[in-house]
Amino acid sequence: MKRRVGFFIFDGMTSLDLTGPQDAFMNAIRQDGSSAYETVTYGIDHRPVRCESGLRVVPDASLEQARDLDTFIIPGGAGLREPNGSAALIAWLTRAEPRIRRVASVCTGVFPLAMSGMLDGRKASTHWRFARELQRRFPKVKIEVEPIFTVDGKFWTSAGCTAGIDMSLAMIEADLGHEMSLEVARELVVYLKRPGTQSQFSSPLKAQVRATEDLPGIEDFILANLSGDLNLEILAEKCSMSVRQFARLFQRTFHESPAKMIEALRLNHAKLLLSNSKVSISSVAMACGFHNSDSFRRAFARRFGITPSDFQESFSARNLDRRLNSGGEALAGKA
Repeated sequence: MKRRVGFFIFDGMTSLDLTGPQDAFMNAIRQDGSSAYETVTYGIDHRPVRCESGLRVVPDASLEQARDLDTFIIPGGAGLREPNGSAALIAWLTRAEPRIRRVASVCTGVFPLAMSGMLDGRKASTHWRFARELQRRFPKVKIEVEPIFTVDGKFWTSAGCTAGIDMSLAMIEADLGHEMSLEVARELVVYLKRPGTQSQFSSPLKAQVRATEDLPGIEDFILANLSGDLNLEILAEKCSMSVRQFARLFQRTFHESPAKMIEALRLNHAKLLLSNSKVSISSVAMACGFHNSDSFRRAFARRFGITPSDFQESFSARNLDRRLNSGGEALAGKA
């Protein structure tokens, strides 16, 4: 049977909070070619809603018509951050929640869940920009600022926009297994299914945010030269500082040494390159500034707990080809 996933839609919704997860669920296709999920959009009534981007979306049904929901997801958007915009949703959800296996939010869709009291004493995540406001307004909710999504019992909450896709992939994996989740990620051209414990801030983004004032331009220089020599002398000269002054300021800004930060950036870039199954380990090592393949393999395994070759194999087209062939044979048999 298909699992029914309901999405609440409303004026002022962030469109990607809806369409990203919706596409993830709809790309979960079984080997016989059938869809594993059915997605349905629900509005307060049947009137079209207008997203923050201007996109108009027509609901499939009203909330009062919602039946047999496996999962219910609330997208983010300005339209639900205040009680007057959330009252009808909260009233319905209070009645319906006991019959729903999984309740989730994307970005600021967490606000009506918090208003309802359902998250009191639970952990929850949202977009980093709204975390402080959420904590101030709802002190009984345990706000997790770093994770891209958080699971506490039946409640799943995620950070902003694309984090909703990560959360949906994790739901698919919980329901249908790792292979299905990975195939959906490949179909959506998501090069890496991030784990739920990973920060919603990428290493390059952290570097850009922290270095803007203290070390202007250093993050762009490092990211543009990951394959080259990035020793202290070169970096200090780039910032017109002595080596000692640069090292001290870098440590104070990033809370780690330049060597550790650069290795982390190089290894994160390596993961992106390894998602292409045709590149060699040695070429990736060279492109990421490692002296040889052995030192690259050791560093990669130390940081991620998996060898570069095993990581690359997880993105092999073999599993996808097997599923497509099986699906094609099943469809041919039906024909």
